Amino acid sequence: MKKNNIPHESIMPPQEIELEKAILGILLTIPDSINEVQELLKPDCFYNPTHKDIYSTIIKLKESGSVIDILTVTAYLKKNDLLEKVGGAYAIASLAAEVVSAAPIKQYAYLVNEKWIAREIIRIGYEHTRGAYNDQDPFDLLDSIEKEISDIRAFISGVEPDKTLPIILDERHKAKVKMVQEGLLNSGISTKNKKLDEVIGGFVKTNLIYMAARPGMGKSVKAMNFAKSVAEQGHGVMFFSLEM
Repeated sequence: MKKNNIPHESIMPPQEIELEKAILGILLTIPDSINEVQELLKPDCFYNPTHKDIYSTIIKLKESGSVIDILTVTAYLKKNDLLEKVGGAYAIASLAAEVVSAAPIKQYAYLVNEKWIAREIIRIGYEHTRGAYNDQDPFDLLDSIEKEISDIRAFISGVEPDKTLPIILDERHKAKVKMVQEGLLNSGISTKNKKLDEVIGGFVKTNLIYMAARPGMGKSVKAMNFAKSVAEQGHGVMFFSLEM
């Protein structure tokens, strides 16, 4: 008979401690980098409890509009009786001292995020396996597993779990239109359609735009018109047509 392989608590969970240190060091010395990783990482993504407290502090300082550096992070931790817990002021300074200025913080964040996902999968599997052994209702367990997996997917895709997709898309659409109208969003190359430019901000670098309609509705012609107007504005255009 096969043994049930339930992970033992003494086994080291997946983690990337050195990358966690690198991310924090970069944030302490290049504070604007927080904009690159805030949506990828939440405090729980950090395995080391000390790193979790420091990152949480950085997030709180950003949300309050405060400066982010070694001094402000140290002061905040001290004020909240956390400084000694994280190793003192020396520990904060040490993180910043090891920074490589050209370090790819976003890539580091993806790797730390992946380890957090792996730990969550282990936790969910372990907890619900024990529930199954303890004769908990299997349908309740199934619902719970689906909910927790859904929450993980929601976080890594930037979707809020308690909202339906149409609501999320509508909110994001309205927010983007507002930003374009107020000049807070850099406009790209004009589509030569004023209303469309107000919605998408023009053709913006790195954006992927889908145009959909039933067959024979003029999608290809419209796409060619867009390409022509972009070329007329002095920009290079490459057009591929992949018909059936």
